[in-house]
Amino acid sequence: MAPIGDGHEHPNRPRRVNPVADTAPSDIAVFTLARITEEEADALAAPEGPWEWEAVGASGYPQRVTNAAAVLVAECFENPDLPAACAAHIARNDPPAVLARCAALRAIFDEHELYYEHGKTWCSGCGDDINGLPRHQYDECPTRRGIAAIWRGHEDWRKEWEL
Repeated sequence: MAPIGDGHEHPNRPRRVNPVADTAPSDIAVFTLARITEEEADALAAPEGPWEWEAVGASGYPQRVTNAAAVLVAECFENPDLPAACAAHIARNDPPAVLARCAALRAIFDEHELYYEHGKTWCSGCGDDINGLPRHQYDECPTRRGIAAIWRGHEDWRKEWEL
């Protein structure tokens, strides 16, 4: 019997097995894990953090985002169509913050792995209902759908993944 899952199962949880056949990762798993991996790669390629922002000039503009080595990461100029918090937002999303967020999302995602029972695939992280039956079929897991929804503007996003 082959183990079932999307390749990112929790290392401390016993794995359930699929008595029927190997199951490929679900589309929502492939989509979500690819987006997390892209964000991690971008964070690793960006100037090292932490990033800080400062307002330069009497008007509070421009606003500059720099890292600890004083490398200029971004500069925001006065623009009535942009909020004044633009530089602060950029600084809050420095590489360490993005990598921590990716690790947290991946850990939550992994807690909701796939298993086979009652002739269907289910989410292991959603628990059972009051009758002891699994609560959500795998691709209906609201946790996985919620994480995937972070990237709903991506070209590969599918409408059927909406919560």
